Amino acid sequence: MKAKGFEVFTDTAVLADILDMALIDTGRARKDADVTAVEKALLLLEANERFVPRARYAARIGIEFHGEIPVSFVEVERYNLGPLIWQDNVEAYGKENTAPVEEFGEGPHVVWRIATQPNTKAAAILLAASRREIADEEAARRDCAARSCLSLDPIELMTEWSQAPAFDIAMPALAYGNQVAAGEDDDDPSTADFEGQQSTALIALQLSAAAGLASVNETGVMWTAEPSQGFGPDKPFAEFAIDRNLGQDLGSEGILRIAPMDGDPGERWVRIAASGMDNGVPPALWSAEGELKPIPVEGEQ
Repeated sequence: MKAKGFEVFTDTAVLADILDMALIDTGRARKDADVTAVEKALLLLEANERFVPRARYAARIGIEFHGEIPVSFVEVERYNLGPLIWQDNVEAYGKENTAPVEEFGEGPHVVWRIATQPNTKAAAILLAASRREIADEEAARRDCAARSCLSLDPIELMTEWSQAPAFDIAMPALAYGNQVAAGEDDDDPSTADFEGQQSTALIALQLSAAAGLASVNETGVMWTAEPSQGFGPDKPFAEFAIDRNLGQDLGSEGILRIAPMDGDPGERWVRIAASGMDNGVPPALWSAEGELKPIPVEGEQ
């Protein structure tokens, strides 16, 4: 958690309380009883940062065993792509025909590091947390699951995806529901258009379930991934990238990269796409294996 430029939160109980106030009571002993490590990291970021409607989230998880107790280390990043989309609109339609940049989202690029472990009451008890901001120059150099973190290239062009059956796993009552972000500014009218969108934590959970990393059914959620001892804080075994509202219509799309584990021939990829709101339509799923081969954009060599 202690790394150059990171602010370490000395009282994690305060962070836990802020998140608890944003969660929904599902009747369990704790609101966050079924919230896994990746979900919790995303929710903690959203609960403590200004709402950004057009963004890319990246999350990487490694598990280190202390005896028989697994400690999960999650690094979760959020990149505000609103200013880049605003600039694209200005170039395409002119500044006079484009809404002010503020309406596209204001806020820094940020990265959080979260450490959790399970106990008998919850899937991911918060142990430590730290945060820092990322400058534009650094953000442009960082990698988010095989793309530049500031790239506006769509996920669908990252490779030739194989269509999979739609996500039809029965979900339990979740503690975070369909919400924009726990840190949403209620006094900001620009957030109204995004109310009711699926949480980034939900997209990550669906990706995990589709890839077999988490067991999800009507009674609850259980993280079932058991990576070998070769994975840890500096060597994640799973990496998520989630895009929100980067196109003309509202919507979320995400990918999950799973590093090769024992017996795997190579890395695996799962892709999910959901409409802007919870309209009851199951998210679409795709898969890929091995190194991604980007599809050339028409007119490019």
